[in-house]
Amino acid sequence: MAKRIILLFWIVMIVFPIAGLGWLYPGLFVRLNTVLRSNAAHVVMHAALFAGLALLLMVAFNMKPGRRAMAASILVVLVVAVLQEWLQALTQGFFPLLGALYDLGVDFLGGVVGYGVYVILRSKDEFKRG
Repeated sequence: MAKRIILLFWIVMIVFPIAGLGWLYPGLFVRLNTVLRSNAAHVVMHAALFAGLALLLMVAFNMKPGRRAMAASILVVLVVAVLQEWLQALTQGFFPLLGALYDLGVDFLGGVVGYGVYVILRSKDEFKRG
């Protein structure tokens, strides 16, 4: 149960990021933009968040690696990514299509990496037990 609560918390933090509080706390928004100004930092942050999401999803539901698990994991990653981009567009008042597609691609790749990490960790665990 605790694993699923952590997963839910992770999803909420992705969909409603702290940066979204910029309208409420302008100083926080400025500081976060200073840290995440570079494209590299932005890409690493997106990839890490969605790799973590895929990994947590697999762990929370104790999924056995395979095509179905990978499809479910990537589907959830993409749904959360689209929701996050949509809410971001609402708060910004405009929708930069190319930027959103770029972010979705990075999120997708992050999800694939997270799934891959889970498969590797699980295979090592089964090897030790076997």
